[in-house]
Amino acid sequence: MITTSNRINYLTSWNPDARVLEKLNGTGFESLHKLAVSDFKDTSLVEAFVQFYNVDEGCFVFNGHKLILSLQDVRYITGSPVNGNAVTGVDGNARDLCHRHLGSELNSEEGFSKSMVKTGWPRENYEKLDDNANEEKIAQHTRAYVLFLIGYFIVPFSNGKFVPAMYLSLLENLEEIKDYAWGSALLSHLTCSIEKFRRERARCIHGSFYIFMVNWGPYRRRRRDLIPCSIVHQEQVFLCPTIVLCYIKAIYHCPDLVPMQFGVRAEHLKKTFPGLFTLHTEGRGGRAKDWRVYGIYRNHFQMWQNRGNQIIIDSQRMLEQQENQQKEERTAESVRHAYFSTSTCRSTENTLGGNGL
Repeated sequence: MITTSNRINYLTSWNPDARVLEKLNGTGFESLHKLAVSDFKDTSLVEAFVQFYNVDEGCFVFNGHKLILSLQDVRYITGSPVNGNAVTGVDGNARDLCHRHLGSELNSEEGFSKSMVKTGWPRENYEKLDDNANEEKIAQHTRAYVLFLIGYFIVPFSNGKFVPAMYLSLLENLEEIKDYAWGSALLSHLTCSIEKFRRERARCIHGSFYIFMVNWGPYRRRRRDLIPCSIVHQEQVFLCPTIVLCYIKAIYHCPDLVPMQFGVRAEHLKKTFPGLFTLHTEGRGGRAKDWRVYGIYRNHFQMWQNRGNQIIIDSQRMLEQQENQQKEERTAESVRHAYFSTSTCRSTENTLGGNGL
């Protein structure tokens, strides 16, 4: 049996103040505490599922059929934004980051390392918000709550006991939290862990397994008029081959491998991606690295920045074929209508004739 760092049931352990939720309105974080999921103790489904992951092809393969965990799945299932600024930036010291963004002085008794804090530490220290708290206090409690959600849901780390404090640097301006692709970070972190499990036969998979605990229908298309407005503007990235980042974690997102999964015909595909090649990543090491420009990550970051130019659909060709298909459907409908009209008339004539009328 494998173990996981999934701690989604802990999300309900923090009942956030209404003023905190107001600050997070529209970010995707404001509703995570409402996820009603039982404790995920039985990992047999995950264990069986990940055995089908092909590291070389970067996807799951079931009896010759390919399937990926996609940005579309993450957005629809979790509600987390998948298009926006990459979740990356400058690494930093936990004590300095907590002092700057949370107004807190960490001490050794509270359990932290140079770069991490205990995942439960934000709730223990920031769940209660005074009635007369000023804007700065509310902002600090909001950042602490988001760090808590990151550690338990977006990127559950290691055994689930710690969360990297570096994410606090992305939370300085609360108005900009919604601009980051947190769902993309979730996918990158989870996929990297699955790949490590398959390559190294690790005993633990780190990641948010919420997507395995819902009625997942990757080939089921949704009516566009039923898609929330907050999701519609993010649809373009669903069809973009790109590199998805979460600081040191980097994975390929390759919808062109599985066009059927996105309701796209193979003949509509546009060759935009150079294909899979060795994706180099590193261990954290050192301090104060800017993962947007450090080493090979500069190229990874630029590919994400240019994701809008990599959409897999040949839109002109697809539009032409859709128009032809619509003409064929209208012609077929006219033929059916004429046939049934003729058949009805003949049936009526036979009935009247048989009655001697």
